[in-house]
Amino acid sequence: MKKFLAILLSLVMLFTLGVTAFADDGDADETFDPTADVLPPNYEKLDGRIVFDVDNAYLEPSKSYTLPIRMYADFLDELDEVAPDAEALYFGISGVVLADRFTDGDGCAVMKDIRVNADLPITPIEVGIFEDNDDIMDNYFSFSISKADFSTFLNTPEEGLVIGYIDIETLDSFPVEYGVELGSIYLVGNYDFSWSTDFGYGTAGYVDSDGNYNEIYVNIFDTTDSPILYGAGKYFHTPKVLTWKERLTLWAVEQGKAILNFFSVINDVLMSLLNGVEIF
Repeated sequence: MKKFLAILLSLVMLFTLGVTAFADDGDADETFDPTADVLPPNYEKLDGRIVFDVDNAYLEPSKSYTLPIRMYADFLDELDEVAPDAEALYFGISGVVLADRFTDGDGCAVMKDIRVNADLPITPIEVGIFEDNDDIMDNYFSFSISKADFSTFLNTPEEGLVIGYIDIETLDSFPVEYGVELGSIYLVGNYDFSWSTDFGYGTAGYVDSDGNYNEIYVNIFDTTDSPILYGAGKYFHTPKVLTWKERLTLWAVEQGKAILNFFSVINDVLMSLLNGVEIF
């Protein structure tokens, strides 16, 4: 029995040392993977909220891209409280803004157009780039939807609805750096419908059965009590193609993790056996 315990204790010590040798910073935050084929979205469908966001994407120098604007919504149950007796809903975004390294210095990307998805029952109000004003907040995406389409727009699938598109061009100066955010496109919810309609005001609102326009309260500075959120697209250089040495290194790391997991399982089993041994 003593020999058995001695062997078990020796094995436990060996496996514990093995775990230490292979351990890495497992609790550290995961960094951006420059080899991933697809970038995940910034938002998902949120209970009781409406979210407007732009897809994240990989970009290369001197190319044209069409970036989807998505609407995520789970808002049907909240509609009666927020917009009672609504016959039409109004949503506005002002502006659609290139930011960060897209515009640093001489910039490395330009916005060419903003447009609605013509395949959806959207009534555009002000959509596009208005170059007669130098204010970047004058890139607009405002629209309305009718009551017959509330169920489509206010209860979207998990991947959301593509309600519009942003066309951009990258320049020769677009940097080639992997795993580093190279630019952003922000959606800012400070539109005012009084600019574009006879009755509207606020960044969102509705028309009731009497034809009266009512504002839907949106807090663009504190999202905790706002029914509508506005996101930003993030952009990186295209996925890095790994050399055979880099692929071999990744394979070795994965094998090391597999060995670590094996040691951990064996260690747990042996510890449970030792804990079950009666000394007296």
